[in-house]
Amino acid sequence: MYSIQNTSFIGKAFYVFDTLPSTNNFALELLSKSKPSDGTVIMTHNQTAGRGQIGNHWYSEPDKNITLSVILFPLFLNIQQQFFLNEAIALAAYDTISEYIDSNIIRIKWSNDVLINDQKVCGMLIQNSIQGNQFQYTVVGIGINVNQTNFADTDTKHATSMRLHYNNDFSLQLLIENLCRHIEYYYQRLQQREFTYLHELYMQRLYRKGQRALYQRTADASYFYGTISDVLPYGGLVIATDNGTEVFDTKQLVFV
Repeated sequence: MYSIQNTSFIGKAFYVFDTLPSTNNFALELLSKSKPSDGTVIMTHNQTAGRGQIGNHWYSEPDKNITLSVILFPLFLNIQQQFFLNEAIALAAYDTISEYIDSNIIRIKWSNDVLINDQKVCGMLIQNSIQGNQFQYTVVGIGINVNQTNFADTDTKHATSMRLHYNNDFSLQLLIENLCRHIEYYYQRLQQREFTYLHELYMQRLYRKGQRALYQRTADASYFYGTISDVLPYGGLVIATDNGTEVFDTKQLVFV
């Protein structure tokens, strides 16, 4: 078992596998059978059945990308504050990527993606276990396209990688260490209830924030123009439309 050296708890327990169907599924199985420590990381060199949000398939070439999950116990949060955790993880991924890629072309896309020049470079799948009004545990799945250059087999039509914007291969080990360090930093801000700090930083980096753009409602497939103005603590996206302000959950909206 590997261990991250530059953190206090994220990645101190670190499981590495040659192949796994899904790191999130392994993490959930581990939680059902044992009591893993806070910050346990599960990583695989070859994820064969990765998933994004809304069940989208996440294809990753073996030994080319980061595919890992982190087990967290955010018992200090209630469910009305759950999106602050998403913000913390998205900011950690953003910072990891922006250490090598110009931050001016990187944006966080609501609710769980990171883009380079409007193309997806990172996806996150956050699965929460909640009892009553409180978190029991969270499994944070993160996939970052790093050295992959061929995306013909992926469901994401507009995918990209860090390699395609840097013209050089990256050390996956170094990137994973940096990612764990950034996750720990923002998670500690979350523990200290620095919600305003996290939210303001997230909004500064949010894709289409303050820009009039085209969207589609999934309920009736209707199109409309609107401007993103905010994200609510539970995760609802606030959009100012021609007919007033509307709030959307993840499954209710498509970015066009």
